[in-house]
Amino acid sequence: MGRIERVGDRLPEGLDTLRAAAQDEGFRHLTRLVADWESALERFEAPGCALFAVFDAEELVGVGGLTREPTAPEAPLLRARRFYVHPAFRRRGHGEALVDAVVAVARDHADVLLVHSSVGAMSFWDAAGFARSVRPGITHELAVIRQSGPL
Repeated sequence: MGRIERVGDRLPEGLDTLRAAAQDEGFRHLTRLVADWESALERFEAPGCALFAVFDAEELVGVGGLTREPTAPEAPLLRARRFYVHPAFRRRGHGEALVDAVVAVARDHADVLLVHSSVGAMSFWDAAGFARSVRPGITHELAVIRQSGPL
């Protein structure tokens, strides 16, 4: 497992390399992450929101975030978003560390954590303890035990 850091006021060094790897695999969600950040559309700053970076030594190898559920922003629902671990660093605990970080934040802000997964990542979310969801547009969900009061 690598070192996890919560992203503050700027995106981490090395994100362009990670974004290129994602694009090589056909994923554009890191391009969207950068565009939304640069336009200030989404900076993971609202209560319950967070963006994490995971490093192997000093190299950025993955990111993952947490936002309010866009289809129900007033509900006690959060969504894990923009998860990506570089292929050369998968199956080393980096993805699990990102999940642990977002679940820890979710416990203070939501009842349920939702995921809309790519087909290739379905088994990852299964292994992370998320149940398959029947909600439209959602592939997985995890009931979290809230540790604090209402949002």
